[in-house]
Amino acid sequence: MDFQLTGQQRRMVESVRDLAQGEFKANAQKYMDGTFPWENMKKLAEIGVLGMSVPEEYGGLGLPVFDTALVLEEIAKTCYVTAMATLGEAGMPAPMSRTTGPTPSSGVTASFSMGQRR
Repeated sequence: MDFQLTGQQRRMVESVRDLAQGEFKANAQKYMDGTFPWENMKKLAEIGVLGMSVPEEYGGLGLPVFDTALVLEEIAKTCYVTAMATLGEAGMPAPMSRTTGPTPSSGVTASFSMGQRR
């Protein structure tokens, strides 16, 4: 079994690293107050990161979970809030297959809420 990153994975990590270091790092602290990182998300959408694990037939990249983890790791190194927002946009193949609507590449973001019963 080969545990080396493929050329495509290395290029993807490098692209995300360059964006995160160059654009996200300087403003990371301002999002710690709960402000959503819209500017960062728009830049990630431009390079095709949002919906990365959504199947291609639904407008995503169809990447495996490992590739998604590589991308999230690079983003989290500079801006935790953006990484968590990206995780929410990474994609959920099962619900996508049962719904119609905007694709990940359209720039529309998803929203969900979780609670705890008392």
